[in-house]
Amino acid sequence: MITGTGRGIGREMALEFAEQGADLVLISRAESELEEAAELIRANGRRALVNPAKVTDADSLRAAVARSSSRAATSHSCILSRPAAGCAPPRGHAWKPRRAC
Repeated sequence: MITGTGRGIGREMALEFAEQGADLVLISRAESELEEAAELIRANGRRALVNPAKVTDADSLRAAVARSSSRAATSHSCILSRPAAGCAPPRGHAWKPRRAC
């Protein structure tokens, strides 16, 4: 499960994990961008589950994780390519997690 996979570093991480043999759950806001990334992953023979969500919204992120868990056979890790709801430091402060993500 990788967030921010619609574009940028999140997408590049997803493509690299797929090249290494991983099946993935892709999470980002823009479903069309997720579909594009999923097509690239599937072209390499890997599975990619598209799961649109806004990771800065705790309810949206929780729902995405629940959907992914019920649709994916297994999930071994979650990679946040950007701060997710409840995991980001307050503005102007150094990174000190307030709670486990």
